[in-house]
Amino acid sequence: MRPLSNNEWDVTRQARDNAVSIVRTASNALRNNEEVIVGLIGTYMNVRMVDSRRESYANMFTRIGDTIQNLQRDNFRFDTHGVDEQGRPYYAEVDPNDANHRVVLTTTFMNASPIGVDSQAGTLIHEATHWNDVRGTDDHGYGDDIHVLSSLLNRNNAETWERILELYGDHLNS
Repeated sequence: MRPLSNNEWDVTRQARDNAVSIVRTASNALRNNEEVIVGLIGTYMNVRMVDSRRESYANMFTRIGDTIQNLQRDNFRFDTHGVDEQGRPYYAEVDPNDANHRVVLTTTFMNASPIGVDSQAGTLIHEATHWNDVRGTDDHGYGDDIHVLSSLLNRNNAETWERILELYGDHLNS
């Protein structure tokens, strides 16, 4: 692993800024009971939105956004191999117990679209939810597999948080 190049940092900084913008806008929209974000949470988390739950999700979005906003160049490293133990490419990884919030990025991350499904911004959101001092999520399912998870597993699944916010970002850009 190595530090990010200047070009990789430029890409990562833009991904960070995109992620923060999406998350903060979603948090504000949720506090205003905006139909699209309420509907996405209801659909993907399998919950009915009530005032206390809406505020809880808005606070979580704020925590995710604040954490991502605080990521600086020194928080990132680059894995030139970019494959897991099974030989599959991955976007990024974090240690959930790392209070310094270090993120390992790969070529798959660098080649992803800036926003949208499976994007750079979404990847940073996904990884931020893994940190125990943010949300402490696991990886219970990816992609369409999240549709078969229970409500409890979806609330604790990084991909579910990523998907909700990526789709909300798509809504903002449509």
